[in-house]
Amino acid sequence: KGYVFLKNTNSNGYSLKHRKIVEKEIGRRLRSDEVVHHIDCNKLNNDPSNLFVTSNSGHKMAHKSLELLAQQLFHRGEIEFDSHAGLYRFAVK
Repeated sequence: KGYVFLKNTNSNGYSLKHRKIVEKEIGRRLRSDEVVHHIDCNKLNNDPSNLFVTSNSGHKMAHKSLELLAQQLFHRGEIEFDSHAGLYRFAVK
């Protein structure tokens, strides 16, 4: 899914790098019900300032708010859909 994994030194398993970074920042292990959101949506950007701890429902709300914002920008004419490329982009003004 595009995430960076770290090999655990004390077992055969792997951990998600962004979760380990947040755990170090907050000084405790994350609970299983805590989700780390990448603010800029780049799963490779694990800078602590780009990571936000939330619940599963909070994570869904964060992504939904971004989708709604994109819809608003589309309706305001600030972004457009390029039907040749099949991608959204900033509108040329």
